[in-house]
Amino acid sequence: MITVAHSLGIRTIAEGVETVKQLEAFRRPGCDGVQGFLMSRPVPGSQVPAMLGLVQKPATLA
Repeated sequence: MITVAHSLGIRTIAEGVETVKQLEAFRRPGCDGVQGFLMSRPVPGSQVPAMLGLVQKPATLA
């Protein structure tokens, strides 16, 4: 499926990846991305910006 998707110009994302063995099985044929418990357990939406490094620390005054 990955090869077919790529031949059509479609990027691929594997869902539900929970083990390194599964991760490698998707990496070998060139899957573009993965998501699942191996990467991160679910987090509340309020924590997503901090996880992605989007939260800026307040500036300090000298």
